[in-house]
Amino acid sequence: ETGINAEYGGGKSMDADQFRRYGHELVDFIADYLSNQSQTAKVINTEIKYKDVAKLIPPTPPQDGEPWDRIRKDIDTIIMPHITHWQSPNFFAFFPSNVSYPSILGDLLSSGLGQQGMMWITSPALTELEEVMLDWFAQMIDLPQHFLSASGLGGGVIQSTASESVLVTILAAKYRTARRHKIDSQIDPTITPRIVIYASNQMHSSVKRACIIAGIPLSNYREIPADSTTNYALDPVKLQTAIEADLAAGLWPCAVISCVGTTGCGAVDPLVQISEVAKKHDLWHHCDAAYAGSAFVCPEERVSGLDGLDSFNFNPHKWLLVNFDCSLLWVKDKKSLIESMMILPEYLRNKASESGATDFKDWHIPLGRRFRALKLWFVVRTYGVSGLQKYIREHINCAKIVERLLNSDSRFEVVSRSYSLVLFRLSNDPEEKLSRILFEKINKGGDFYLTHTVLGGRFVIRMAIGSASTKLEHVEKCVQKLKSIADEILSAP
Repeated sequence: ETGINAEYGGGKSMDADQFRRYGHELVDFIADYLSNQSQTAKVINTEIKYKDVAKLIPPTPPQDGEPWDRIRKDIDTIIMPHITHWQSPNFFAFFPSNVSYPSILGDLLSSGLGQQGMMWITSPALTELEEVMLDWFAQMIDLPQHFLSASGLGGGVIQSTASESVLVTILAAKYRTARRHKIDSQIDPTITPRIVIYASNQMHSSVKRACIIAGIPLSNYREIPADSTTNYALDPVKLQTAIEADLAAGLWPCAVISCVGTTGCGAVDPLVQISEVAKKHDLWHHCDAAYAGSAFVCPEERVSGLDGLDSFNFNPHKWLLVNFDCSLLWVKDKKSLIESMMILPEYLRNKASESGATDFKDWHIPLGRRFRALKLWFVVRTYGVSGLQKYIREHINCAKIVERLLNSDSRFEVVSRSYSLVLFRLSNDPEEKLSRILFEKINKGGDFYLTHTVLGGRFVIRMAIGSASTKLEHVEKCVQKLKSIADEILSAP
């Protein structure tokens, strides 16, 4: 037995026995890499220049197959010296991108089984496990019952990222608005210049990109100003005013996108009040909780107003020990989502679909889909809900300690803390020059990695705690380093 396609490649291809041997070797390599993150010399290599990696790779593909030993050696020489160590305990940039051993095994099994789950008939196990996993996670974060597949009206689906979740909900909202005006949005192009989408100016750029892809002019995208008076959350009064102005202009208010845990500062929009405005004007209300939604596994971290939403998404691949990519989206009205994108060519017709089986091909942009529910299944069964709650609480506690340590030092100003995200700068620095120097120096060494944003017109440093390997000792060392750099900056003539 030679296995799959072992006869190709001029004798250099893998047979089943080689796959076993090389697979064990690669699993050992991954396990060593992840278990030794605390010993990783640098989180980022600040000396790398664009195209440094490309120079190490031949510009043309090999005509004949190469032995695995040569490929394996290139992992060490080309890949590893040039990656950013997202799994480092000292990675505090952007938002986390978690991995875990059970999730890696889920992805491995997905790749090995090679399932293509566009329809129930193409992989019944893929479709039904995904339905059940989305119901599990809905219960874990206490979503209303109408979001569960068992309700018959709503349901959940795995998307690639929150950007895709936002896009498909805008498509569904656009479809529902057109239907209310007795227009077929798939045929009539006159609807898009009338459609209006609303969000705060703290909302992720994915909403603006979704409007572009959906054909909605950016002139019809309303960024409602949010400032310190509302803790940078969307103001329902300003939303109401904007909607009334658009109605008076003959436009069609379509959807409002709220957020729990904005990317810049972790702001939490008032879902209850926004839903009241949305309901009054028949807008679709979607909530993007890509980062903070993971914290909802802890009852004390949940927010009010989920029952008033039309859709909700969060990314377990950020902060819940699930590998990228895995964004979970739930809709209250799956009919609008499905019908907004449904196309059924003859070659996809089958009795199972006609009898009512779920076909996830109509729930997102791609036709095909991987078996991503496996990693959700493996993670929840390995850690249990209580283990995931402990994990989230440890990171939030770390953020509270960072907040306290910085607040106890008069040289620092903590701007805000939201979940495990802390924003700060140097105090008595009106032009932010010193804070920018602090930011550049903490990252230049490569031992820690933080990012920044501009809030209310002022520069702030973001410290997002959430790597799977991060413990209290790591955040304390980062704070110590920040204070050491502050000593250096503030003592300079």
